[in-house]
Amino acid sequence: MGIQALAKSEAPLNDLALRYASPRLALALDVAAAISCFSGMLGPLAAAGRVLFALGRGGLASSMSGVHSVHGTPAPALSVSAILVVVPFLICAPFAGAGNYYSYASTLGALALMLVYISVGAAETVEAWRERRVLWTCISVSGPALLLWVLFRNLYPVPDFPNNLWPYVALAWVAASWALLKMRPALATAPLPDYL
Repeated sequence: MGIQALAKSEAPLNDLALRYASPRLALALDVAAAISCFSGMLGPLAAAGRVLFALGRGGLASSMSGVHSVHGTPAPALSVSAILVVVPFLICAPFAGAGNYYSYASTLGALALMLVYISVGAAETVEAWRERRVLWTCISVSGPALLLWVLFRNLYPVPDFPNNLWPYVALAWVAASWALLKMRPALATAPLPDYL
C-alpha cells in the first residue's frame, strides 16, 4: 500500500491492519474507532441538549424545557438534538461518504463558529469603546480581525464544489437564527442563568 492510497483511504488503520497484521486486529481497531466516535459524540450531544433546554426555558418552546421525571435530565431537548444530528447523517452520508460527510459538517460548523466569535468579539469591542476602555478596545478588536482573516482565507481562493457552498449555508444558518429571534423575542431578553 502506497502513501497516496493510504492518504485517500477512509479507514487507514483498518487498511494498515489488514495489510500488515490480521483481520482480527482490523476488526478490533474498527470496534475501538466506533466506540471512540460514539463516546466523542456524547459530549457535544449533551451540550447541544443543554443549550436547547436553556433556549426552551427562555421562550423558544415550552416543550424543550421539560425534564425526565426520574433522572431529571432534559430528555426532550436531548431527543431533538439527537434527531438533528442523526437525520442529516442518514440522508447525506450515503451519498457523500462518511469521510466527506464528516469533513463537510466540520467545515460548516467551523465557519458558523467563526461568525459567532467574530460577532461576540465585535460586540465586546463596541462595548469597550463606549465605556472608554481604550486598551481593552485595542485588545478586543484583535480577535475579530484575526478571525476575519481566517474566514477570508477559507473563502478565497474559492474552494472546489461542494466546499464552495458551505459559507452560504453558514450564512443561511445565521440568518435563520436571526429570524428565530425575531419570531421569539423573549429569547433575546431572557435572563442569563446564574452558574455561581
